[in-house]
Amino acid sequence: MTIKFFVRPPEANNEALEKLFANIDFIESNRELILSTPEFYGIRISGTGIYPIYTAHLPLLLGDLLILWQQTLWKTKDAYAFHIVGSPLSGSNSCRIWSKKKGFQYTHMPSMMAMMRPAFLLVQTGKTERDGNTLSAEIPLRPSSTLTIDDLITCLKEN
Repeated sequence: MTIKFFVRPPEANNEALEKLFANIDFIESNRELILSTPEFYGIRISGTGIYPIYTAHLPLLLGDLLILWQQTLWKTKDAYAFHIVGSPLSGSNSCRIWSKKKGFQYTHMPSMMAMMRPAFLLVQTGKTERDGNTLSAEIPLRPSSTLTIDDLITCLKEN
């Protein structure tokens, strides 16, 4: 007998994801402003995050993604990872990425834990690397912004 487990992540907001990546160069050029402005940092886009089986799910905010893309394996060359589902125990996973050349696609990352660890550390400690302290398994509740990607782009263009 085979038992299969599945994870059902939230429905992706494909329109917001398309807007995000259509403007990724502009958004990245405003990284510091976004990271220093809570209303911008806290923009939540449904469909971004880590959805492991056996452990808590971790939706990511726009600011989290910008930090992960800059400091970790979440960005390689022109491919931006934004959604990963799978097992941290077996490493089996499906990762949704976007690249300038191929657009949206699904792929497999070599290590789910290598993707999970910096994201969980970021949310718990504000850093993508461990400083030696033991971490809690709890994920803190974080307020999200009421702004959308469209609002962000409008605000950034007005400045």
